[in-house]
Amino acid sequence: MSLGMLAALASALAWALGAILFRRIGERASPTAMNLTKSLMGLVFLGVAVAATGVTRIDGESLARLAASGVLGIAVGDTLFFAALVRLEPRTTLLLASVGHVFAVLLSVAVLGERPTAVTWAGITLVILGVGWVLQVGAEAPGAMTGTEGSGATARSQRAIGIACGVGSALATSCGLLLAKTGVGVDVSTLEAAWVRLATGVVAVGLVSVARGHLRADLGVLRIPGLLRELGVAVAVVMFGGFWLSLVSLRYADASVATALAATEPIFVLALARWWLGERVTTKAVLAACLAVTGVGLIVVGSR
Repeated sequence: MSLGMLAALASALAWALGAILFRRIGERASPTAMNLTKSLMGLVFLGVAVAATGVTRIDGESLARLAASGVLGIAVGDTLFFAALVRLEPRTTLLLASVGHVFAVLLSVAVLGERPTAVTWAGITLVILGVGWVLQVGAEAPGAMTGTEGSGATARSQRAIGIACGVGSALATSCGLLLAKTGVGVDVSTLEAAWVRLATGVVAVGLVSVARGHLRADLGVLRIPGLLRELGVAVAVVMFGGFWLSLVSLRYADASVATALAATEPIFVLALARWWLGERVTTKAVLAACLAVTGVGLIVVGSR
């Protein structure tokens, strides 16, 4: 197995671990607070990496598109992802995130006029079937699946909100990535583009927090004993484990192979949830995750 393939799998493991870590943090912090503090820390981490690799000039159009991409993908997408994560189990949240690949194809058809192949449509079908299967299994016992306390009606309501947030996150993230893909010049480095997206996302989340009068409370989570350390670990895992290793995989492996292997996050999170959180993992959940991951692989292969 090549270095690129190993990096892609390690990246998937890091994203899965990050979801578990943020799920635990979500027991003490709101989705907005997690996104704001996560993004602020990420700015520092990425800023160090950008400074080490050198800064280049970004033209106005690319900057504007990256800014809009950051608002959609970071401010909206990540906040909705955290909102889903605190209401659903991590494996379901990551599976819902895989729907983003479906949205990416549909948006490419609508905006760019692309024509998906039969393999791509087959992959879309498998993703929808896999995600639908997981949601159907969870609907049978929402309280047990999510850990939601209270009546069955309350658990079902929270689960429905979590599913809506997960789908909304996938759509916002896909729109943000499409903006970056269609408008950013080839001379803009990936690290710089990520930093600009993150910076505009921080500003957008901060403005929303100020408008709601929650800025003090959102930043106040950093004063919770031990939480700053946990946030730092989670952000480091996501930024350097997930993001940086994904760049390494794209450099040393074919893009389609790297992307397909990186989509194995739901498989890794099943093992982590069982080992770390003590969640019960059923055969149906494993099969559904495999079905969705296979679908993502077909989408990637069919889109080459």
